[in-house]
Amino acid sequence: MAQLQSSPARYWLGELSYPTKYSDRKSWEYVWLMQVLASYGMMTPGRLGLGFAVGREPITAYLASRGVDVLATDAPQSIVGEQWVESGQYARCVADLHYADLCDTATMEQRVRFRAVDMNAIDADLHSFDFCWSLCAIEHLGNFELLEAFIFESLKTLKVGGWSVHSGELFCGPPEQTPPMSGHTIHPSAAHYIGLAERLQAAGHRVMPLNFQLGDDIVDQLIDIPPYCDRHIKLNYLGIDTTSWGLIVQRQA
Repeated sequence: MAQLQSSPARYWLGELSYPTKYSDRKSWEYVWLMQVLASYGMMTPGRLGLGFAVGREPITAYLASRGVDVLATDAPQSIVGEQWVESGQYARCVADLHYADLCDTATMEQRVRFRAVDMNAIDADLHSFDFCWSLCAIEHLGNFELLEAFIFESLKTLKVGGWSVHSGELFCGPPEQTPPMSGHTIHPSAAHYIGLAERLQAAGHRVMPLNFQLGDDIVDQLIDIPPYCDRHIKLNYLGIDTTSWGLIVQRQA
């Protein structure tokens, strides 16, 4: 919660024209991603970014407005359900990613390309990007083994020195406990992510320090339950307490 009350958080939410009066998981994900990309110099003209499962989020438009060239992707329609397609969160083309208050049409057309990409089968011709990202998509890949495989495959899309930046679910219970899948969603524990980090490092990559602090503000102690409100930091989904978390990996080989 304290992160969302900081000056950088207010700055990035303002840049994205996202309401700053709320504290929710989506605002945390936006702030975290923007701060990471800016910190590593990824928001400068001429950078090349690859977005996975971008949906209708404003990230692509904002990056284009900063001079970044972006290949935005979402899952092929054949592997997503009609409910998701009709939810208003699914992207089919560049026009679906356009936020007029963030980026003009000409810049979007110049800077942004779109392609349907299955995160479990990344196209081999996707390579030489400066960075790639996804927000709360990795938990929908089927199981933790597929999640881990995606992280490793995402690094192949980068130049050496490039950054792979992903947010996902984090189980809020004991780190040694392995919660079951709930619906089509997995909820990795800290132990899962620590093991993944160790394997990434063993392969020669650089993993930024892992932060599993769940916060000590009063809002951090609240866990939303059905029927959910629009704004929450943590929630109980089919009996599992979960929140958002972020992984940052730099390709080194």
